[in-house]
Amino acid sequence: MLVKTNAIVLRTIKYGDAKVIADLLTEHFGRLSFACNMPRTNKAKIKRQLFQPLTLL
Repeated sequence: MLVKTNAIVLRTIKYGDAKVIADLLTEHFGRLSFACNMPRTNKAKIKRQLFQPLTLL
């Protein structure tokens, strides 16, 4: 089941060279943690700036 909801980034932790563990607070599911691969190029779809604390996703 695919659900779209708003989330706020609570904190991020570097995990290795290219991964980040992000704690998010969502409307429907509460606090969730995700492991995200961070790209090393500037032209990627996922930007590092999206995972700054208190960013609304």
